[in-house]
Amino acid sequence: MNNKKYLQIVLKISAIHLWYFTPLFLLIVSDVGSRLFQEGTFWGDVIVRHPYQWDYELMFAGFFLIWGVFVWKAAKNLENNFSFINFTAWGFFAVVLTNILAGLFRTRDFIHLAIDSIPWLTLGLLIIIFNKQRKT
Repeated sequence: MNNKKYLQIVLKISAIHLWYFTPLFLLIVSDVGSRLFQEGTFWGDVIVRHPYQWDYELMFAGFFLIWGVFVWKAAKNLENNFSFINFTAWGFFAVVLTNILAGLFRTRDFIHLAIDSIPWLTLGLLIIIFNKQRKT
């Protein structure tokens, strides 16, 4: 498989990762989710930062949903989306940096935020690597 194919796969995985936040938000604010993700329960402490701020989470879920649509489209037409693909990688790095900085100020959330950063960092690095190799 060539780098173009790898980049397309990584971009589609990235789009799915971005889309994950919308159904998660809908589940958390539903009656089932509010019981499943209560503070003090295993899943509540792993998935949700408490106190849950639904207005911020709604904003991010909407933004990530749209971003994912455009990443999926970019995966279909790599040649015309070089800058957007780089933007996506650097945007993922910005999420990692933001999580780490927030964790330094909210020390009780540091481990949670650091673990949340792993997929963002991994996908961002893979996008950079495959996008640069494709251009050479």
